Amino acid sequence: MSAFLNEWPMERPKDWIELVNGSETDTELGDLRLSRRVIGRYGNENWVIRIAKQLGFEWTMNSRGRPKGT
Repeated sequence: MSAFLNEWPMERPKDWIELVNGSETDTELGDLRLSRRVIGRYGNENWVIRIAKQLGFEWTMNSRGRPKGT
């Protein structure tokens, strides 16, 4: 499996396992649910756009449905 993974672009946090296995706060969970329900993405807008372009998912940045006024 490690053949598919790249090196970390920064130093891995010492408490990484705890961070990954830990629970979200109520605020984080609420933000995730709202983001998924309303806009379908989560995170800093610049980061979201950059990652969507890198992965070839620019089309996911468009609003759903018919354009307004048509």
